[in-house]
Amino acid sequence: MRLSHHSHQTPSDRYLRYRRRQKGYVLVMFALLLVPLLMVAGLSVDVGLWYNRASDMRKAADAAALAGVVWLPNEGAATTAALAAAERNGFTNSGTVSVNVTTSTVSSRRIKVTITDSQVGSFFYQNLGGRKIPLTRTSFAEYVLPVPMGSPRNFMGTGLLQELAGTGIDNEELFMSINPYCTDKVNGDRHQSGYSGGTCAGSVNGEYRPAGYETYIEVPANPPASIDVLLYDPRYNEDEYNTGVLLSNTCVMTYPGNWIEVQAYNQPRRLDGPAQYQTRVGGSWSSTTTLQPGYYWNFNNNVRYRYKLGVETCTPQYQMEAPIDDYRQDGEEPYTFSLYGADSTPLNDSDNPLICTATYQHDTAFNYGPYLSSYRWNKLCTITNPQEGRYILRSRNGGAITSPEGDGSNQYGVVARYINASGFGLCDGRTDATCPRVFGKESLSVRAASTATTAQFFLAEIAPEHTGKTLRLELFDPGEGGRNLRILRPTGANTWTRQTFSWSAPGVGSGTTDNLPVQSGGSDRFNGKLLTIDVSLSGYSPPSNNNWWKIEYEFAGGGVTDRTTWAASVLGDPIHLVEEF
Repeated sequence: MRLSHHSHQTPSDRYLRYRRRQKGYVLVMFALLLVPLLMVAGLSVDVGLWYNRASDMRKAADAAALAGVVWLPNEGAATTAALAAAERNGFTNSGTVSVNVTTSTVSSRRIKVTITDSQVGSFFYQNLGGRKIPLTRTSFAEYVLPVPMGSPRNFMGTGLLQELAGTGIDNEELFMSINPYCTDKVNGDRHQSGYSGGTCAGSVNGEYRPAGYETYIEVPANPPASIDVLLYDPRYNEDEYNTGVLLSNTCVMTYPGNWIEVQAYNQPRRLDGPAQYQTRVGGSWSSTTTLQPGYYWNFNNNVRYRYKLGVETCTPQYQMEAPIDDYRQDGEEPYTFSLYGADSTPLNDSDNPLICTATYQHDTAFNYGPYLSSYRWNKLCTITNPQEGRYILRSRNGGAITSPEGDGSNQYGVVARYINASGFGLCDGRTDATCPRVFGKESLSVRAASTATTAQFFLAEIAPEHTGKTLRLELFDPGEGGRNLRILRPTGANTWTRQTFSWSAPGVGSGTTDNLPVQSGGSDRFNGKLLTIDVSLSGYSPPSNNNWWKIEYEFAGGGVTDRTTWAASVLGDPIHLVEEF
């Protein structure tokens, strides 16, 4: 018999007794946790509501900023467009909602839109003693204008005039240039040559632009005076120009063949000019002396004389100015220059008002000058009471076949000069905030004309806002007769350094370099071809006083001469949202 002081119980009995003691615990815990669980669930719903409201506000602010920024610098129009876009997305200035539109303090081409709802409700939070909450969302948008090309100054295309005139400014060694319509595109004009494959032959140039090339005249804020728009040799003519400045005047008087001889005369006799006389010396006559009009000579004897017969014939010699145009084939083509005013939509150049226009025939008279040591100037017109913004100068050829067919290139230049300026009135926008800059828009058709074997030309202005993007250059038919081509990045006010770039050209190849040979085996590698150059702007930080890049040509011998078309752009959407801190 087994004895024990413990009662005889099985494990299942102990478990059942434990369960009986725990009865009601779960119910109590559930009751205690139900309230906070419901609160968390309710707050989750409210947070989702607030998030959706904030998301709608953000989308509306983005849309409003993008809609309004294109109207800057017209702040009124920009505000109207932004408010209309916000309203289409459900937000207006009413009740607890406010929509505020302002320009950014960072850039005049940037807009700020702020949408605020000061009383955003909830489903549960308010029932638990909470208040309505305020929500605010702000968006910034900016637009990027076309990359300025060719010049940081108030002139472009003046070639070699600067040193001739003694302005103290280095020669540009570059002309702006437009070929006649019949010219083959392979000769360097990408957008004004009407044909590809021959002079008025081959196929039609699909890149021909009827409106021609566009040049901006950028007027700064508060310009001090009206501006004369001057054109250097806008007509197409390869002849020397008679300046009208008399250098010399060679005159010839006609005399009869018979002399009047005086062998003896007791009283002195007076001979008045114009006349000629000779004196007898021994048995022969002296050389002929000519008396000009207004002069006389007294003589006695042993003299013979004769008076002028008929009219004096004079041959003047005038100062002649050499041409800057190139002719391969005769053709008197007209060229038209039209100036359009600045307006409140800088991203839309199709609605700018026409200020003036002029068509120049091959024999159109020059009407301005001498200026910069040249008589080949015309004043297109005067911008009276100019306003801040970009004026557009459109330049084009005749757009039709001439008889005889023309082939060559018409070189010209542009100066925007304040009418009250002293001296030559030239300025540099990098150092003068009042300077009305002249530069190419998107494409620049030029003729290089340097007397040196290496020459640098202003190419494009790349502002620091483009840091991290890619600069794309398109050079059509570049470097004929040259050796190397380089792209130079600014490092100081007047210093540059070579920039590594990637390049490609159809039928030629591609690569990466900072010194691109433009010849191969004695032939031009890019003749009639489009050379595309991409430059990474990662880490780009230009000097504060110089954002201008240059292109450098090196030729084997003689001067740098090239007829080419350049284009520059920064890859990316010109209208976009930005962050601002």
